[in-house]
This record gives sequence, C-alpha cells and structure tokens, in this order.
Amino acid sequence: SPDPSRAVLDMIQNPVIPMCKMGDNAVIIDDCHIFLLEQLMRTSPNIEPCVREEALKLALDLKAYMKENTENSLVVLGFLLLLSIYGLLDSFNEDEVLELFAFVAQHKIAVELFGTLGFTNKVSVRMMWLLVFFVENDIEKI
Repeated sequence: SPDPSRAVLDMIQNPVIPMCKMGDNAVIIDDCHIFLLEQLMRTSPNIEPCVREEALKLALDLKAYMKENTENSLVVLGFLLLLSIYGLLDSFNEDEVLELFAFVAQHKIAVELFGTLGFTNKVSVRMMWLLVFFVENDIEKI
C-alpha cells in the first residue's frame, strides 16, 4: 500500500494545478493541504527516515517563506503540522516555534498541535487557557 506520509508531501510539493510561486523557496499551502495534514496527524503514520528528510526540506522551505509572510496563517499552520507529524521539532529552535502559535491561534487544530509538539508543560496553565479561549471564541489576533 502507498505511504500516506510521502503522498501528502508529494501533493504539497507538486500540486496538480501549479500555483504561482514567489522565489525558489516559496511553497504554497492552501486549505486542501491543511486538511490532508490534519488527517495525516490523526492517523499517526510511521514515518520512514527518507520521508522525514524530505519533510525537513519542505519545513525549511516553509520557514524561509514565513520570514517574509507570517501573516499567512495557513503557511505557519502547515509548518507546525509538518513539525508535529514528521517529528521535526528537534531541528528547529523551540522558542521560535512556540512564538508561531500567535499566528495560528484562530485555527481549531492549534490547541491539539500545541500538545502534540510538547509545549503544554512548558507554558503556564493560564497561557494555555488563553489559547483555548481564543480558539473557542474565534477571536482574531490582538
């Protein structure tokens, strides 16, 4: 059977309908990609080392793109989902990753991602409840 973790990466890197790219490192993340990544996260697939390497390259491309486009919450969310699914958090600065949650708090999956990336124990309970409050009440970034 095909490897879903590789298939999702392939769909992000090689979209059926080519989208406009802004530079070599630009990767377009859209709602469909987020949906696929969320489904993949829920299935918790076993990730082969070669697929993890490919995911790391994509995550690095997304990180480079995010430096100029943090207002695009889908790109940030896609990056965080990649870190969670493919076990890539160790390859990035944890404090920088934690700060990215400010850009994705409006997405319902943010709270779940916060936990799967292991940040629940690193942040005060009050901070976690604030994140839950923002997500549940669909409040825009302050």
